Amino acid sequence: MVGRNTQTLICGQGSSQGSQEEDVISQLPDQLISDILYHLHTKEVVTTSLLSTRWRNLWKLVPGLDLDTCKFPNFNALASFAHRFFSFHMETEITRLRLRISARDYHHHKSNDENYVPLWIEAALTRHRTQHLDVYFGYYYPSNKVEIPLSVFTCERLVHLRLFGAHLFNAESVSLPCLKIIHLEYVRAPNEATLEKLISGSPVLEDLTIIRCNDRYADNAKVLQVGSQTVKRIDIDQFAQLVISDAPLLQFFRVRVYLKETFKIIINSGFSAKVDVDLSAGCEFNPLISTVGDLLTGISTVGGDLVLSRDICKVMYQYSKIEQLPQFGLLSSLCVSLLASDLTWLPEILENCPKLKSLFLVWYGNSEMVPDDEMSEISLPPMIECLLSSLEFVDIKTRVSGDDTEMKLVWYFLVNSLILKKLTVRLDSHPTKDDISEEILGFPRRSITCEVIVL
Repeated sequence: MVGRNTQTLICGQGSSQGSQEEDVISQLPDQLISDILYHLHTKEVVTTSLLSTRWRNLWKLVPGLDLDTCKFPNFNALASFAHRFFSFHMETEITRLRLRISARDYHHHKSNDENYVPLWIEAALTRHRTQHLDVYFGYYYPSNKVEIPLSVFTCERLVHLRLFGAHLFNAESVSLPCLKIIHLEYVRAPNEATLEKLISGSPVLEDLTIIRCNDRYADNAKVLQVGSQTVKRIDIDQFAQLVISDAPLLQFFRVRVYLKETFKIIINSGFSAKVDVDLSAGCEFNPLISTVGDLLTGISTVGGDLVLSRDICKVMYQYSKIEQLPQFGLLSSLCVSLLASDLTWLPEILENCPKLKSLFLVWYGNSEMVPDDEMSEISLPPMIECLLSSLEFVDIKTRVSGDDTEMKLVWYFLVNSLILKKLTVRLDSHPTKDDISEEILGFPRRSITCEVIVL
């Protein structure tokens, strides 16, 4: 039943004479009420039909079906509700189907029929003109047998496909003329061809996310090739080899790598999207030197913005002690995350970015300060090519406290950057903040046009 507060909101309260007045919401047009109910769970939406005759059939106009096992006593109750809905409300147009199903509940419900979810998806796509399909199914159960029906691969109206923890069929052909968003998380595919056909069969694809399992139950799709004339955003995790080719509109590319396995990334020439590279949790540098080399060689072709996590910077520094780092000859903007104790890593990276124009530092400040006796031994070479010929902007994004390590970093860029135009520093709240600001503004500057911004 709808709670008392909800009833009060929708149906109002009686007047002092005992006559009931219709509330403001009930006076709204049907379509506007439908838009409001669209943001509620379906079980809550349906219960509004009990409020009054005015509301009896309004729920049928709501274009979204949102089913969550958390909203029902058990999976059997959800299944009963969904079965009645799809069987008796054929006139309801569902443009969005959202399912949130606990794997434990699904595999322990009393019925032995495990085809419920595929049947609901099939009904939504074929009878209710669904455009947005969002299915969450817990993935920690290797006995998970929920498979996405083949109609998903040929739905002419589907715009947004989001799947978590399901299985894909080996579709012979894929035709998704309206699909713009693909988000697959812990989804098992029978082979690499299935994923590639899903991408190539989506001619207006703009946003692609694939996050795989990294366990013994993972599928055999180890290599992914992405070629799309329309894709703008790619987010990829846990593939042994990744090939980005023929993606002229790509604006953002994020990849997480797992260096305990062989990994290789191949990016086509002229790549100018913003690239964000990170290591999966728990990964450390290891003897697979060729794997690290393949990774660095792949991302060295980036010609726009590059974002490197602290772990990737660490891997690059360790690799540089064994092999020569590749040249990032086209890179114009770089964002790196560091601890104060990582200061010695920075020159190794900058020396291989000869055309770098903008440097952004995510500074973890006091997490690991360098002891004073070690600080004097840290050498930051002044004759780095980008400092002399291309670096124009340095921005320390994280607030700093003004300790010796941080101050040396600021001083280093000011006295060694020949054409620097702007250096931005954000200060932490500190009793001596004004003194720190004054000290920074008093640092010598090699570039006579450099502006120092202290925030």
